[in-house]
Amino acid sequence: MPKDRYPENLFWRWRAMPEGAAIVRGFFSEDKKHRILIWQREDGTYSYLDQALTFDEYEQEYWWQGTDNRLSFYENEESVLSDIAPLLAGMQEYKEGDGAVKEIDPQKTKRAEAFALWMNAPMPMVTLCRTLNVTPLVRMERRQGFPFNMLLCWCIGKAAAMTEPFFLLPVQGKLMQFERLAVNVVVRTAEDGIATCDIPWEKDMRLFDAEYRRRTAEVSATGKPLELGEEYMVIGTSALVDSEIDCAVNLYAGIYNNPFLIWGKYRRHFGKVTLPLSFQFHHVQMDGNHAAQFLNRLQDTIDHVNEGATHIG
Repeated sequence: MPKDRYPENLFWRWRAMPEGAAIVRGFFSEDKKHRILIWQREDGTYSYLDQALTFDEYEQEYWWQGTDNRLSFYENEESVLSDIAPLLAGMQEYKEGDGAVKEIDPQKTKRAEAFALWMNAPMPMVTLCRTLNVTPLVRMERRQGFPFNMLLCWCIGKAAAMTEPFFLLPVQGKLMQFERLAVNVVVRTAEDGIATCDIPWEKDMRLFDAEYRRRTAEVSATGKPLELGEEYMVIGTSALVDSEIDCAVNLYAGIYNNPFLIWGKYRRHFGKVTLPLSFQFHHVQMDGNHAAQFLNRLQDTIDHVNEGATHIG
């Protein structure tokens, strides 16, 4: 499986960055909860941040806390590295967007035959429908205040992260390999329109929830879509919660090859809550058995959703 990532939207964020400063090197612990960033001032001198990731219960957001060493002045990067060498033990250097997506030769993958058969097919999309038991999500929404749609999107991301074909996608006749997943949601705007919003998937549900709320609120207020860029394999979703829907199949236009899930209003049956869901995918990306395994993992993730609500600190 792909290695853990560190999304730019949080792990490179600096709440009180001095004017004219720029981050030039970044080092992270294996669990991405500790960082050391070397930064350069406008006058050309250098210093470094040494911070840990913490969760603010009041703000319900994650922030970096520690020291920014503003009173330390180094002439160059080498001087900083020499001074902080003991602090870098066990840490790994990363760059923004490093290794996020690359083109691969289909013939060297398990999808070689599928690529040859389906890449230029007039209708390469397949749709599976399944009814999920979402009772744990409804209970968690009521008891802990997490939005139902956020919980389902987080579960979708986790199930996808455990399903290898989700990290591949045919794009403009090429097979691309990704290390990062995101979930796209459709947001109702303040002017009663709709706009789409990409949310980077996070293993920690609270981190995903914070980004979900922040980004969807921005899209709702501005009416403008928020995209993460080409380095993410984006899973599309559409929640049509005003109606009960048994199944939905999208029209394939040859433009959007990404996997896509659609659901409507959930249904209550004697203490059990169910949700019919449709899953559309490109046959080059995966076969029916992969899609079925994903839906099985999705149900299992929903059944154990409370395990995702962990704290960082």
